[in-house]
Amino acid sequence: MKPQYAAASLLTILALSGCLGKNDSTDYTEWRKTNEAYVTTVQDSVSPQGTPLYTKVTPDWAPTAWIMMKWHNDRALTASALSPRDNSTVDVIYSLRNINGTLIDSSWARRDSIYRCRPCNNVVGFWRALTEMHVGDHVTAVVPWTAGYGAFGSGSISPYTTLVFDIRLKAIEGFETPY
Repeated sequence: MKPQYAAASLLTILALSGCLGKNDSTDYTEWRKTNEAYVTTVQDSVSPQGTPLYTKVTPDWAPTAWIMMKWHNDRALTASALSPRDNSTVDVIYSLRNINGTLIDSSWARRDSIYRCRPCNNVVGFWRALTEMHVGDHVTAVVPWTAGYGAFGSGSISPYTTLVFDIRLKAIEGFETPY
């Protein structure tokens, strides 16, 4: 074998052997524990008067996909306003952060800042939050990974990530009837 081929063969073997021993799977055990501890802290948080700051909301159609919601407005003022159905078309302003406060997504980045969607076309936690709100409500929705992107994540969202949404329901553009 010629020396240049021998050198090229050796480099190829070294490169491939380096790949064979490499483990590309990331261990998210600590990240999962940290996110689950954050959700427990939110569940246990109370005001100075001792009342819970967040309300646990569980969809009857998905009992393991519960979320925690905190209203920032007087709900008595919006109680007579409509709530969207699963297949309504809604206008929302939102931001999405992880538990470290890192901004993941925001409708504010869009030109008109409105995100128009159907609740049922989003992750379960965001869907549930929207259908719990009335037009004019402003909430923080803490969505555990089980009601978010789960054990697989999505794009820049790591597996087991708790999602923290700041949501304002601006309008219901199309109030659909039940399926």
